[in-house]
Amino acid sequence: MHNSTHLILVSDQTIPNISPILDQRFRPKKVVLMFAPDKQEVCHRLQGLYRTYGVETLLWPINNAWDIYSIQDRVLELLVTHEHDEIILNTTGGSKPMSIAAYEVFRSNNKKIFYVHPEKDLLIWMYPHDPTPIDLEDRIKIPNYLKAFGAEEVSYSPFGVKPELRQLNQALVTHIEQFSGALSILNYYASTAEHHQLTSEPIDHVSNKNHDFQKLLDLFKQAQLLNIKQNKLHFTDEAARFICNGGWLEYYTHSCCLNIKDKLILQDVKRNVVVKRRAGQETVKNELDVVLLKDNKAYIIECKTRMFKKRSPDMENTLYKLDSISDTLGGVQCRSMLVSYHPMHEHARQRAHELHIEYCSHSELKQLEQKLMEWIPASY
Repeated sequence: MHNSTHLILVSDQTIPNISPILDQRFRPKKVVLMFAPDKQEVCHRLQGLYRTYGVETLLWPINNAWDIYSIQDRVLELLVTHEHDEIILNTTGGSKPMSIAAYEVFRSNNKKIFYVHPEKDLLIWMYPHDPTPIDLEDRIKIPNYLKAFGAEEVSYSPFGVKPELRQLNQALVTHIEQFSGALSILNYYASTAEHHQLTSEPIDHVSNKNHDFQKLLDLFKQAQLLNIKQNKLHFTDEAARFICNGGWLEYYTHSCCLNIKDKLILQDVKRNVVVKRRAGQETVKNELDVVLLKDNKAYIIECKTRMFKKRSPDMENTLYKLDSISDTLGGVQCRSMLVSYHPMHEHARQRAHELHIEYCSHSELKQLEQKLMEWIPASY
């Protein structure tokens, strides 16, 4: 297989055209990219990724993705001009006419053909027929996965979660009913220390008399995230202020994903993933709280500690944004989840259900690991 050439039918469904290339058993020497004019950008994305893995590429344009006869001519031209090469067809992508035309030409010329199941990431030999599917190696990592969907730059937090922060997170979740209100107060004061000031507004009289708030501050002080001077909160650094302003839930969710990584054989888990991509003439920046990959499929998790009012347009906007960014950066197979420290009202739950967004809120956070285990399917 290592001296072979794969014919790829370019479409927006990019991962099935990448996973066989990364599997050491199937990695070809060269890839031929057959693409219609409207898929030129996707084609160049794939070309860049293949290059990083040392695979040569040949561009093979067609004029019309729906003209089956002209496509057949182009496929036959490829086989004739490369008659001494072992060319194998990946029939997963492209338009239906592209897939049918290429299949017929390869089949009539006794050439190998395979298909990649888009959900299960299994390679299936269509010709010569082999009933046993092959589970492809899950080698792609989150940065390259996102680049396959148009990301130009990808950064993420390289650090795990420190033990003292894990202990704090667990306490906040274990006593979630007690600390819900107090955390909202802390969020407010942390937000007043934005823009690297690291010092909050003075704590008001009511908050100073709030027993749960004072107990909460003790927990954050023990985690070395803040201290109190002259009735103001002083945060250790910007990262500490972010954690106090609700970022702790992102860390907690990330910890839960790391805890189940080996059980579910997750291929990658990242926190605070920042993506820059082009949208027309502008550069768009997206921040993803937690991203994980399983069987070359992305799972995107948004974490919220803010309390939303019933039928709040802000909650609906959060869900719509999560749905949109999942489609844009994860493809049609991407799945998404909203993790909320406060309860989600029935209207928000219904909207999440309609958008096929999983959710875990308030007291359900105590079983977040189990929720993740149920949400992410086991390997096939």
